[in-house]
Amino acid sequence: MKYQIVGGAGLHRSETKTVDMMVKQLPDSWFGYAGLVVTDSQGSMEIDTLIITADRLLLVELKEWNGNITYEGGKWLQNGKPRGKSPYQIKREHALRLKDLLQEELSRKLGYFLHVEAHVVLCGTAGPENLPSSESRYVHTRDEFLTIGNPKNYEKLVQDTNFSHLFEGGKPRPNSDEALPIIKSFFEGPKVRPLPLKESGYLANDKPFFSHPHMVYNEFRATHKDNSQHRGLLRQWNFDALGVANAMQTLWTEIALRETRVGRLVRHGSATMQDYMLRAVRELSEEDITDDARELYELRRSFSRLDEILDSEADGWSKSDRIDRVRALLAPFSELHSLGIGHCDIDPHNLWYAGDQKSIVVTGFGAASLEGHNSLEALRPTLQSAPYTLPEDAFEEAVEPYRLDVFMLAVIAYRICFAGESLLTPGQMPEWRAPLTDPFSGILNSWFEQALNLEPSKRF
Repeated sequence: MKYQIVGGAGLHRSETKTVDMMVKQLPDSWFGYAGLVVTDSQGSMEIDTLIITADRLLLVELKEWNGNITYEGGKWLQNGKPRGKSPYQIKREHALRLKDLLQEELSRKLGYFLHVEAHVVLCGTAGPENLPSSESRYVHTRDEFLTIGNPKNYEKLVQDTNFSHLFEGGKPRPNSDEALPIIKSFFEGPKVRPLPLKESGYLANDKPFFSHPHMVYNEFRATHKDNSQHRGLLRQWNFDALGVANAMQTLWTEIALRETRVGRLVRHGSATMQDYMLRAVRELSEEDITDDARELYELRRSFSRLDEILDSEADGWSKSDRIDRVRALLAPFSELHSLGIGHCDIDPHNLWYAGDQKSIVVTGFGAASLEGHNSLEALRPTLQSAPYTLPEDAFEEAVEPYRLDVFMLAVIAYRICFAGESLLTPGQMPEWRAPLTDPFSGILNSWFEQALNLEPSKRF
């Protein structure tokens, strides 16, 4: 099958893999689109894949769902948890709307009405066997759908409607050289746009504002589709970057759910720490974890990323301003350590300054150490987003999570206290040195020397 990706950013990686399989296994005479949003008088319709065959258009929703899918009151449940209105019913409504729109736009040019029908393809381990027959008829496993190019299977999988009469008298079939350019002209027109990266109603910017140095994840600023004042941080993981040896669902789950689990520990163990963490728009569960799982957190209007604050405002801070900022920096981690949590990846891009409360809010717990949970120490150097080598890694020292945090906090505190100066050389190990310009006249030197000691046991 020939195809055109309009908006690949909005598709999960497993879904783009499914599209690639369609391209290889479906007939060359068919044409498909992937990742598009079509607008009609009722609003917009997100379409994962649209396939133009010899007699109809197939509107295909791709779902990366694992486990067991059941049906109750018009909704689908995944492993017993409600997942909203039936995707098939949503896409059936979209198919009817698209059919009406194409009738209005193209029927005179084609000489007939295009038929559009909805299908759902399950790209994960889930199957349609527990859905009602009215839906399961059009919900397929990926393997089943990939056989649709076979004429016998085509008749089994599509609606029982014969459209051969439409093409009598020489009228061109939808995928013909005569009709396909007419159909393409609509999908390349103003009522169609790329499918954006979206999660829980938040639309991500086109480009990430932070990319992990080992490409383990990208972070995007996002705004809610209905209210641009509601901002969010969308983190999209790329677990393929961990390599084949780490291609395990259980490991991905440990990493992607780390921040969710920290949040639960905090809510049960501290009355104040939850104010120091980004709030999840929707907490992830094990069923959500794929190789490109997405996390989404609220960003209040008063939040600014700490590295941006340091670049734009730090030069004008007084001595007391600097001390206040360092106290704000240390406060959340004192709480975390008291709860048995080591962050292990403290960097200004993982810290947000709340201007209204003059506090630091923490995120980026993918490498965190949690008492009572599986250790991620073996992967910590790969998961680390801070752009330097830690002494523990340079000298192969045993890692103590809290003292690791102390070192990383001191690297940031140095930048706060001594504006315009940094201990960082990309890829190198930060080492204490006296600042060229010191508003504190050396009073803080001993504190920094101890916090930045290359021997972990000699730190605070």
